[in-house]
Amino acid sequence: MRYIVGIVGENGAGKDNFTIFLKAAAAPRSVSRVRFSDVLVETLKLWGIDKTRANLQNLAIIMDKQFGPGTVTHAAEARLKRQKADIVIIEGIRWQTDVPMIKSMKNSFIVYVTASPKTRYARMKARAEKVGEDKATYEQFLKEEEAATETDIPKIGKTADFKIENDGDIDEFRKKVEEFYIKLKT
Repeated sequence: MRYIVGIVGENGAGKDNFTIFLKAAAAPRSVSRVRFSDVLVETLKLWGIDKTRANLQNLAIIMDKQFGPGTVTHAAEARLKRQKADIVIIEGIRWQTDVPMIKSMKNSFIVYVTASPKTRYARMKARAEKVGEDKATYEQFLKEEEAATETDIPKIGKTADFKIENDGDIDEFRKKVEEFYIKLKT
């Protein structure tokens, strides 16, 4: 049976690690990942613009405003439908339009991965995935969570099929993801 697992979570909550741990737990089943942000990252790269959180947020807002609500959702859906894996993880749910798209797929689930703001801020600074993240203040971090691309995340999280708190250590989180996989396949 094929599963679609949508991941919603704030910046630094552990979405990437969720994917890594689920791939390990599901082995030897095939697992692939699609990120809602993929099309945004590729666009910024094509235009030679730095991959900052602000640039990603602004591009998503501009695309939705110019081309209609769900523009990024539709791009991710097209990529999702091309996946052939047993389990397809679609990471980075942010918009209300993302939820019905995922829920329309057979055997789909939404997982809310979350952690306290202080924990997420520390993780963001340590990983410095996007330009300037290692220099961001806590106040900047909190301000970025007020962007239009971020405000639906907790609302969507409240309606998720599963919720995983990720305030502990990495081994604790791995066990929670493994427990989720056991529930998924039963």
